[in-house]
Amino acid sequence: ACGGYTAARKFFAAAEAYGLQTEVQSWGHTLTAAANLHMMLGLGTGRLGSTCFEQAAPAEPYEVGMVDVVRVDAEGMVRVPNSPEKPGGLGVRVDWEKLDEIATHRTVI
Repeated sequence: ACGGYTAARKFFAAAEAYGLQTEVQSWGHTLTAAANLHMMLGLGTGRLGSTCFEQAAPAEPYEVGMVDVVRVDAEGMVRVPNSPEKPGGLGVRVDWEKLDEIATHRTVI
């Protein structure tokens, strides 16, 4: 399903009503992974919630321009970033200088 948080909430509710387990495609850049991880944990509760977290391999190409990354740890778990050094929101920091350095196109709105 696509359509943002509201569509995802409806999808999770429908799956739960039918006793189906859900999985959110979380493969991609760190920002995508962080957003999907938060959504999975916020909406996919209980035994029918999302239990799988997809991670690109190798991960490094999908972490460009990030100070913090979301990675599966040695125990096979992924944890929501929440250390005191990180801001609110998704809990990952963007390296804006790195992105400026490698940008090939800019759009000013």
